Amino acid sequence: MKNHGNRGSGHTNYLSSTICEEIFDIIATRVSKEIIRRRKVCKFYSVSVDATTDEGHVDLMAVVVRYLEESSPKERFLCYLPNQGHNSREMFDGLNSALKNLELDFKDIRGQSYDCV
Repeated sequence: MKNHGNRGSGHTNYLSSTICEEIFDIIATRVSKEIIRRRKVCKFYSVSVDATTDEGHVDLMAVVVRYLEESSPKERFLCYLPNQGHNSREMFDGLNSALKNLELDFKDIRGQSYDCV
């Protein structure tokens, strides 16, 4: 209670930043799992990696997957990766590791695009 309540107000509201972050993490995990489940229905997919920055100006790589769902193309954001470096080998290794963690087979990729500067 003391860690998650609104300290000093005398009322517990369960909307502290800690609780909100936990809720966001749970939702993000469920959404990612659903995207991966739907992607696996279609054997092949493509992946796109693009450089971006967060609020603190930290370099990140956004990973997006594209696949067909009932003959309709879908494009879904999958995750952010910390900056892997600026050469192709480092970016590939980071992406490959992330795909393994997400249980996506790299051999099923039929297209790749990178827009990292």
